[in-house]
Amino acid sequence: MRLVLVTPPRGTRAGEVAAGLAEGLLEAFEVTVCEAREPSWRDHDQILHVVADEAECGFVAPIARRLGGTVLLLDWDLGRLALAAYPELAGPGIRGRLRAWREGPARNRGIVRFADAFLVPDERMRAAILRERNAPTPVGVVGLPVHASACIGFLERSPHPRCRRVSLLKALSDARRPPG
Repeated sequence: MRLVLVTPPRGTRAGEVAAGLAEGLLEAFEVTVCEAREPSWRDHDQILHVVADEAECGFVAPIARRLGGTVLLLDWDLGRLALAAYPELAGPGIRGRLRAWREGPARNRGIVRFADAFLVPDERMRAAILRERNAPTPVGVVGLPVHASACIGFLERSPHPRCRRVSLLKALSDARRPPG
C-alpha cells in the first residue's frame, strides 16, 4: 500500500513525530513524506496527517477537509493551528465570530469533523472525538510516544480517504457504463 505522510517540517513537535514514524512505516508501506504542502493523493492509497497544536500545522486543516484521510492527533485543543489556518479568528467582527463558532471552543472542528479516521494518544481523546462527531468513526489509541508498529495495522484497516473513495467510485461507474 502507498501512503502519503502529511506533516510540518522537522523542528516542530508534529514534524519530529512524523520523522520518527516514517522510518517504521517504511516496513509496511511505500511512504512519501509531504512537508507543509498539499499532497498529490492520486498516487497513494492512504493519507496520514500528523497534527499538533502548532501554527506550522495550519496548512493541514484545509487539506483534511478537502481530501479526508487519517489524522494522528497529538493535541485536543488546536488554537494555534486554527489561527494559522483561519486568520479571521484573530479579527473582530462577524467573520471572526462565525469562524470561532464553526471551530468550537477547542478550535479543532476543522480537523475533527472532516477527517475519515484518527489515531490518538489516549482513551480520553478517543471518547472526545466520538462525542464531537456523533457518528461511527474509526479511532485507534496508540499512546505516547507514538510507534509505527502501533499505527500500521490501523492504517491497513482504515477506510480509504474520501478523495480516494470518490475516484474509486467514479472508476467503477465508468467501467460499468456501456461503451459508446
